[in-house]
Amino acid sequence: MRKFSRALWCGALLSVLAVGCKGSDRNGDDPCLDADSDAVCDDTDNCPAVANPDQENEDGDSAGDACDVCPGADDDGPDADGDSVPDACDRCEGFPDDEDSDGDGTPDACEPRPALDLNDAPTDSRPREMTILDGIMYFQADDGLHGVELWLTDGTVDGTYMVKDIEPGDNASFPSELTASGATLFFRARARDDGGDELYKSDGTEAGTVLVKDINPDGSSNPDDLVAYNGGVLFVANDGITDEEPWFSDGTEAGTVLLGDIRTDETSAPRNFTVLDGKAYFVAHDDTIDRELWVTDGTASGTNVAVDVWTAGSSGPDFLMEAGGLLYFGATDGTERLWQSDGTAGGTSSVLDVEVRGLVAGDTKLFIATRDDELYTRPLSGGAATPAFSFNVLAGLEYAFGDRAIFTAIENPGDGFGLWASDGTT
Repeated sequence: MRKFSRALWCGALLSVLAVGCKGSDRNGDDPCLDADSDAVCDDTDNCPAVANPDQENEDGDSAGDACDVCPGADDDGPDADGDSVPDACDRCEGFPDDEDSDGDGTPDACEPRPALDLNDAPTDSRPREMTILDGIMYFQADDGLHGVELWLTDGTVDGTYMVKDIEPGDNASFPSELTASGATLFFRARARDDGGDELYKSDGTEAGTVLVKDINPDGSSNPDDLVAYNGGVLFVANDGITDEEPWFSDGTEAGTVLLGDIRTDETSAPRNFTVLDGKAYFVAHDDTIDRELWVTDGTASGTNVAVDVWTAGSSGPDFLMEAGGLLYFGATDGTERLWQSDGTAGGTSSVLDVEVRGLVAGDTKLFIATRDDELYTRPLSGGAATPAFSFNVLAGLEYAFGDRAIFTAIENPGDGFGLWASDGTT
């Protein structure tokens, strides 16, 4: 018969019965339980299940380094979620589960995941048009049963649901142009019983999600370019008589009105509603002065030409934006320029001789993208615009964070588009 040493016999028994074996203390004197066979008795071992004969314990807590779940902090410290991982090094606080099945460093309970699978079919729900109103996010989605409809969520599963099946059955109302104004969500939706694409509003309830007005009884008015204004919305619509013209709605049928038949024979193509000092500026083409800058206070009588930038032709204002209490836009008076305006002819002047491709404003700077693929900056407090950088291709400006512009561009021929950030210096 083969003779086993006491250590081998103990190890075998431990693996089968998962119990400790008798060992001895470091001096080899008194026998004791030593489950990990590291010659340290379990009752004094700071890692009784992991062999660590040196008993190293850098942070001085009750757990040795070999089994310390929270190195550098007290393993016996507060553990709010009860997952045996102290708050000081819990990677998923608030959840009693610190498992990490994919080994990416983020526990399973805290892995990014959909709040809710809205569509049980293999296709996705295609959530779009996210808009926040009073802490609730509204969006369009398709649950596979009702078509694309209006939904809302408060960020929880129970708080995520369809607001209303506007076009009943599996047909879709395709809510779009979601715009929060005051306590109301305005949007465009399609319903065959209401004649087509029209203006709707919602207070977040099924009963409060209703058609505002059937602007074009014989077809679709196709509300577009919705912008919040005075608790209602400015928008472009076609009533079937005047073609596409500017409208305003306060959320009632009676208060949904045409602001003017600016171009009598065809659409005036109003665009770029931009609010400044209680009024809204936009671009439109009338019968006499071509495409210029207009202004409205939300009434027909208060809708007029604001500035005729180029009396000899169409200035074609574009890229309207408000920044620092002024209106900025690109336009031509025979030469393409960047302009600023306080909304009056006397307060409108050119800033920079460039053809504008895009504008964004930071905290203190205006960023200007040009058709020549150059980036300029100008202090919102006034002063000269200065070149910041030249690109092979500058696609346009997307956002600004603080005093940095975010955009896509190609620096050198042969390169691909990259995401760029600039504070206006080289």
